[in-house]
Amino acid sequence: MPKGTVRVCAVSTCPSPSDVHYFAFPRKDLVLQRLWISKCKRGDKINPINAKVCERHFTCDDFQRNLKAELLNLNSKKKLKAGAFPSCNIPFASPCLNESSRERRMENRKRKDLVLKLLQEHDFHSESNTVFESTSGNEGLVDCSSEDIKFEKGPLTETRSTQADVYRLEKGVQCWEVDGSQFWERKCRKLQRELTSTKKELSQYKAKVKLLSSKKYKQNLIKTTLEEKHSKIHVRHFLNPSKKFNRGYSKEDVTTGLILRSISSRAFEYLRSKNFLPLPSRKTQELFLEDFKCEPGFLDDSIRLLSENMTLSDPHERMAILSFDEMEVRKTFEISARLKQIMGPHKKMQIAMVRGLFSGWKQPIFVNFDTPMKKDLLITIIRKLETAGIIMKGIAFDLGNKSLISELKLSPENFSFEKPADTSRQIYTFPDCPHLLKLFRNHLLDQGYSFKDGDGNSFYLVKKDFQDLLDQDSNELKIAFKINKETILNVMVMPDNV
Repeated sequence: MPKGTVRVCAVSTCPSPSDVHYFAFPRKDLVLQRLWISKCKRGDKINPINAKVCERHFTCDDFQRNLKAELLNLNSKKKLKAGAFPSCNIPFASPCLNESSRERRMENRKRKDLVLKLLQEHDFHSESNTVFESTSGNEGLVDCSSEDIKFEKGPLTETRSTQADVYRLEKGVQCWEVDGSQFWERKCRKLQRELTSTKKELSQYKAKVKLLSSKKYKQNLIKTTLEEKHSKIHVRHFLNPSKKFNRGYSKEDVTTGLILRSISSRAFEYLRSKNFLPLPSRKTQELFLEDFKCEPGFLDDSIRLLSENMTLSDPHERMAILSFDEMEVRKTFEISARLKQIMGPHKKMQIAMVRGLFSGWKQPIFVNFDTPMKKDLLITIIRKLETAGIIMKGIAFDLGNKSLISELKLSPENFSFEKPADTSRQIYTFPDCPHLLKLFRNHLLDQGYSFKDGDGNSFYLVKKDFQDLLDQDSNELKIAFKINKETILNVMVMPDNV
């Protein structure tokens, strides 16, 4: 403490020692401040700005522990915990500010007189009973009348007894006052905590209502809901239909534009000119195709594009045939500027292509070098295509894949194998289809075929039938325009023409 300064404790009966710490009244928490003022038990007003309370009126649990100072045996400044209040060496009597000292003295005097009167009556009855018993026990020894007996009471004994009883009575009244004040203080603190928590919840609900009623929240809610099923640029177009968006196209948006353009270029240009849908321009599509990488292995971009195109197709349009073959390449080193790698030297390149069975679409889906077609690779390709929504019905290859034929256990009697994901379905094999068609044509023109109609009757299809068809179809408007005389008449001269 600086020299020349004298600190005074605000508690009424405190001697204000100089060798202790003093703590200022709380200023922010008004409820706690009023509790401090009530604990001081003063009759006059207390200025909480300048008043202080010494550490003698706080327990050890009210101070914050400084573990570092305790370990090093250092003196540290004492700090009170939040919510601490004076609870030690507090006077019992809490003076009333509305009553004067004269009224308090009169009340104490009346209370003492009442206690003294009660004690005198109690002592009188007890002494009368004692004298009556002693007189009846000693009738033959002492002859005295009750009128001559005087009961005198020592002033010292009376004073001590009265003071002790008054002290006990005042002590009980003070204890009741202390317990009652503590009860109401606890009740007040509990209600204060409940009020604080209720105010906090109310503020949270108000903030939530304000957020839900804001325009920004509504726009974000609409935007996030639409983005679950539409792309971002489509959502922006829905929210601002009058604005044209020329940037921000995703890969799916460009792919959708390519599919629409492949179906009908005129429809694509019409939708784009009327701004019905945000579609990328041709320049954007060309830039996207420039980044279209064709790396050795599975062409994932082609499979994804094919999958998106199949979602709107009918089941019969999704039925397809897988054809694969090897082709010889120049055995030399090549540099791929787009892939930024050196390729080669390779001898052969394996290409797998899927094409529609009832429709005219086709798409390469696998390219690799020096990779013969095996059963495991074939099963992997079929599974990828089935996952993309394509219904595989068969495979076509040449007779050079002898190892694949042996792995699939193909023979004239067994010309199919089970589908990997669905064993109830069969995938049929067509080895060397061009030569099969050539042999079918040669046999048809040389020997003919026997067919059965719906009634079970047999009829023959021979070379003469095609000659009669050519004679009848010799007008300007031809129905069978792909059948000509060279195909029928020169078959014996050029039997190997595929």
